[in-house]
Amino acid sequence: MYGYNQRMETKAIALRPPAPAMALPPDEVRTKGWLRAARERLGLSRAEVARRLGVSRASVQDFELGELRGSISLASFRRVALALGCDVLLNLELPADLAMPGPPKRTAAAARSARAGKPEQSIRPAPAPEKSLVWEYREPGT
Repeated sequence: MYGYNQRMETKAIALRPPAPAMALPPDEVRTKGWLRAARERLGLSRAEVARRLGVSRASVQDFELGELRGSISLASFRRVALALGCDVLLNLELPADLAMPGPPKRTAAAARSARAGKPEQSIRPAPAPEKSLVWEYREPGT
């Protein structure tokens, strides 16, 4: 498979503005979806993207239609975006009247792992501009 790995490729998800050269017109995104609009802007055919993903051309069309319908999973969206050579960045903006929350509470499973001496996967807030919340992914032992 091209550019996709089950493990998290990056250790942190960070905020950054989209690359100006790849800015997509809102009308194009609204009618075609991000995946198709980016694929077409990059000059790639569905067949080429299918080859990179190791799937059929019809599957690529299903991913694109799934995005428009709102039924594509974030994992599938990310997989296709990586095959296009694009990054997926998520930005959750909090209302101005809300304070930044503290770190997430430990779950019972995390507490059991800690008692058993096992390294724990954690997701915790990373430094971010005010009003934005960015989560940093840490693999066990990091």
